[in-house]
Amino acid sequence: MTKRLVSGQREQGDYAIRRPNFERASDILPNQEKAIERACAMEPCSYQN
Repeated sequence: MTKRLVSGQREQGDYAIRRPNFERASDILPNQEKAIERACAMEPCSYQN
């Protein structure tokens, strides 16, 4: 089973990285570019927007 990570913009304007069906974010970053980079570092080739 592949572990996927997704990012989404929060109401505060920053971006949260989380696994599908999880409420708690694995990390929060100031912009989408940094969120994608972090997601790829956490789980290579698993990022989905």
